[in-house]
Amino acid sequence: MNRHWIRSTFDVAGGLVALFYVLIVNGAIPGVTTPALGLALWTSSFSQSFANASPFAIHAVNFGYPGTSAMAFGLSGGLVESWLIRVGLDVPDAYTTMVALWLTAAFVGAILFARRIGAARHVAVLAATAWMSTPIVWGHAGFGMLSLGIALLPTYFLPLLVLLDHTRATAIFGSIVVAIVAVFMDGYSFMMFATGSLLVCICVCMTGYRERRRVITVVIPVQVVSMAVAYILYRQYSHYTSYDKAPIDFFRAWGLDLSFIAVPTAGVHWLWDLLGLAKARSDAWYYGDGSVWGTTFCLPLLIGGMYGAWRSRKNRFALSMAVVALFGFYMSLGPTLKIDATRPPMPDGTPTLVATSDPLLMPSDAGSTSTGSQWISRKLPGFKLMRASYRWIALCLFACWVLFILALPRDRAQRVSVGFFVAIILLLAPHPVDAYRQSSLHRRLMADIESNVIGPMRHGVRGPVVAFSPFGNDFLGAYIAARLNLLAFNAGGDKNYAVAYSQWPPDMVRLRDPAQPGQDLGIIRFLLDGTGDSVIIPYFDLFYSAQIWPCNPAGMSPRVSPAFSSTEVDGDCVGAFRRYYARTIQSLNERPYLKLMETPWFAVVTLGDAHRSAAERTRLLSEFFADVTYPIVIAPESAPGAAIQDFLLEDGWYPRENGLVWSKPSAIIELPVPARCVSASCSAVLSFGAFGASSARPVHVHVYAIDDAKKWDATEIVSAVSATQMRLPLPPGSPSRRFRIEIPNAATPAELGVSADIRRLGIGLLRIDLVTAND
Repeated sequence: MNRHWIRSTFDVAGGLVALFYVLIVNGAIPGVTTPALGLALWTSSFSQSFANASPFAIHAVNFGYPGTSAMAFGLSGGLVESWLIRVGLDVPDAYTTMVALWLTAAFVGAILFARRIGAARHVAVLAATAWMSTPIVWGHAGFGMLSLGIALLPTYFLPLLVLLDHTRATAIFGSIVVAIVAVFMDGYSFMMFATGSLLVCICVCMTGYRERRRVITVVIPVQVVSMAVAYILYRQYSHYTSYDKAPIDFFRAWGLDLSFIAVPTAGVHWLWDLLGLAKARSDAWYYGDGSVWGTTFCLPLLIGGMYGAWRSRKNRFALSMAVVALFGFYMSLGPTLKIDATRPPMPDGTPTLVATSDPLLMPSDAGSTSTGSQWISRKLPGFKLMRASYRWIALCLFACWVLFILALPRDRAQRVSVGFFVAIILLLAPHPVDAYRQSSLHRRLMADIESNVIGPMRHGVRGPVVAFSPFGNDFLGAYIAARLNLLAFNAGGDKNYAVAYSQWPPDMVRLRDPAQPGQDLGIIRFLLDGTGDSVIIPYFDLFYSAQIWPCNPAGMSPRVSPAFSSTEVDGDCVGAFRRYYARTIQSLNERPYLKLMETPWFAVVTLGDAHRSAAERTRLLSEFFADVTYPIVIAPESAPGAAIQDFLLEDGWYPRENGLVWSKPSAIIELPVPARCVSASCSAVLSFGAFGASSARPVHVHVYAIDDAKKWDATEIVSAVSATQMRLPLPPGSPSRRFRIEIPNAATPAELGVSADIRRLGIGLLRIDLVTAND
């Protein structure tokens, strides 16, 4: 009894040491490190917003205003982090603790899986440590929940393993739970789990398993129902009805190169670098990005899997896992087989990346031969969203890990298996010091954002509704809004940004690059209309600075002008942003009714205390529109003084041309009401042409006033290409009046055989005149 207690104590101690090593490798030591920066900020923006609302909140309310934001992936982690924030942990530590908890669950699940298929306790601990130490797991820490999803693969498959032996209610319930956790953790690992589990069931039945009938009637239905329930819940939660379909050349570029499997990449694994056997790679020469070749060196584990498949070839479960391994390997290659495939050099020998129009794609002739998987990636649901093809290697490696465990000797002479797993840990380990430095740097950078940006901003922002300008995929905008418990129009994440943009008012859509001419007017209009309470101009990029804080060495920011993006900033990228926006900041500071707070990191623009009432804002709007004088002649966007026309042409207009602007089938125009119209009845006269109008094809132009109690409207039937005029009333009482213009039978030039232009054109607005009743 005493000997058994001592042995159990050593087993527990060994397991804790192994788990600590796993946490170190994955950069998840609470209070010391943070595994990622960009995805940590994105995930934490949701978690903080959940924590701001309630313990059961699953939609973020602090960004994507006026709607709410659902997490496209990672809710399984984000929800746990929100609970940790609510109990008092700082955000970096809450994120790290959440990752550590899920890694612990994955570690325990891997031990239980290994024990279930015959490994001794100490071997199971080593096997779990080896699995969690593979670069396909720790190498994706920067991708947030993808790393956790891959680490959890043994845990996901554990209920299936139980069901293959016995029909148990706990296993059935566990199958549903892990499917739900998987789908809300990460889409890639969920697809691997769903595909792999069904392949195992099918293969077990085809190999003459003695309980084949039970597998067909119980196990397979349980798996199908579990996946279906998880998928339905996800769709009901996210409401994402469509996803951007990546071209097949993207699948090809992100396919696994066979040389990445066999030869490690320099700077990734300490032992191979020490031996001088690693190869330098970069995206200047290789297709894809660093994650493709930095996470896929796996030759030792592949060899172990092949040995296990041969040694256990009479085991039906082993045969099914061999099929899973082959399928995962096949899909990871992508549509084209690559063997050290590199980009073709330019004539001067330099890499083509800098000169390629789309460096993310790979042409079909750049590889060795077609693998034939393109039809799967193009046609099958789920598979066509797995555009980073190389990630399928995770499913293959999981199956190889299982195969080797199945081949282990079942007696006490297990030194070979112990040696193998120790070798896997050593051969696939990262640089321990570099990994620690990088993960601890992430934590310091998050603290830097807190002290330099979030803390000072608390004292400058007025009111709950804010906007960051310029806008885009705003990781940091969402994070800041959540930390300050604001309501920001901006959103972080491609899907969240697209959903939010579709709901934005015109005042928000106008807040593009603040340094461009007339953009100060957009900020002023945003505040005077009461669309929001503050406009924040950050001196960093709200997306790229979340990846490399405060910004990359060249100060690149694609959402602002190319002139700025190509400017040498000598490492002072924040100062470059500040200088870039200086003219606009000065213009705003000269407006007496605005209050400007500027720090070295950002500027906040609000209305002054005396100008926040509705009556005062209406008066200021009248002054704002005083800059608009009739007649209004449509000018190109580059023309001096033409910026004010952006505030007249709201939704539904194409870019202005020289003396003309085309509308879409439905468009909104806002017309100023001059002060002299208070005593005289005024009307605006629109001069326009209707595209494609003729006697054989009359075009109906319907115009009505928006939010007009008298419901004014008029229809003009245009049957000639010559200019047509319509008179729109401008009654006094407000600084401006808005009208919607609808052209139900608008057509494209391509449809009418005029040109190849596929824009659907309504009216071509030429000018706007002002007339009174006496004119």
